[in-house]
Amino acid sequence: MENIKIKNILLLYVEDDENIRDVFVRFLERKVENVLVAVNGKEGYEKFLEHKPDLIITDIKMPIMSGLEMSKKIRLENDKIPIIVTTAHTEAEFFQEAISIGVNTFLLKPVDMNKLQSSIVDISDNLILRIKNQEAERIINEQDKMIALADLISNIAHQWRQPLAAISAASFNMQFQIDSGKYDKKLFRRGLESISECIQYLSDTIDSFKHIVNDDRKKVQFDIIDKIKEALCIESGIISSKNIKLVTQMDEKIIISGYPNEFIQALINIINNSLDIFEKSEDIKKYIFIETKVDENTVKIILKDSGGGIPDNLIDSIFEPYTTSKHKSKGIGLGLYMAYRVIVQNMSGTISAQNCSYEYKEEEYAGACIEINLKISSPS
Repeated sequence: MENIKIKNILLLYVEDDENIRDVFVRFLERKVENVLVAVNGKEGYEKFLEHKPDLIITDIKMPIMSGLEMSKKIRLENDKIPIIVTTAHTEAEFFQEAISIGVNTFLLKPVDMNKLQSSIVDISDNLILRIKNQEAERIINEQDKMIALADLISNIAHQWRQPLAAISAASFNMQFQIDSGKYDKKLFRRGLESISECIQYLSDTIDSFKHIVNDDRKKVQFDIIDKIKEALCIESGIISSKNIKLVTQMDEKIIISGYPNEFIQALINIINNSLDIFEKSEDIKKYIFIETKVDENTVKIILKDSGGGIPDNLIDSIFEPYTTSKHKSKGIGLGLYMAYRVIVQNMSGTISAQNCSYEYKEEEYAGACIEINLKISSPS
């Protein structure tokens, strides 16, 4: 076996016998760059809490706290960290207890050092792969946040454009009255009232956006209909500015368990996907339909548009990262992937996409159809 020192993990070795410990430590330090040592289970647990190692190798019989007792306590803190046990025990009861605790590998004494090295190499390879996957996930999460922030800024801009224009017009008229000397008390008061109403609207809009950037992530029960309405309220400025008709058919109240803020952002991403399609299709009647259906203990949310549908070369990968038909300057294809993760991974639901044809007010339309299924919470 190649004599390459592993540099990417921190190993904790726990052994009370000084002679055995010296031999193992000399061996381990030749194979692993970062090695911590403890002389009993209590010290091993304390070093685990302090240093958060990536791998633990431990003896079983030790004073103060045994290796199995230490492993059991560690498992309460971390159920994924690999644990290798070195032992002279061969009784079935011992192995059953160790397996129930979650020990990954058993090495019988006297330990074959080649087997020990092989175990460490295999575990380190898996750990490095996991670290790479976590880093990739972190990068995607950061990109998700940037996309969500860009969407929020765009939505706020659309929501604010009209009231800001109204404030500008009212203030201009009031200034004109003052400068011209034709002061009309009634018109002046009406202008002040208009400005006050617009300011209140701007304030309410900010409140409706606050929850999207709130990092307080807790799984709670919430009314899904309320959250759909909140998402539509956030998108209303863009929808109206693009002359899109919104048609809804929803139940009065449906309670589910999950993350309401993430759910709202998922809906916004789906709606934005329809808005992007409409930008390429100016000569059509623009509709977005949202419908809820309850089937036993499941709520089905159906979102469809009249944008002509998803391109054939994208429909099978529409929820995968970096799938987009937009120019690279306008998007990198994470919006629907983020919606997929929220619905499937975070809320244990399902989401699917297909193209559909349908009739509305005696006219035929074709577009994308996104279907979300979520479990309804039992009455508390």
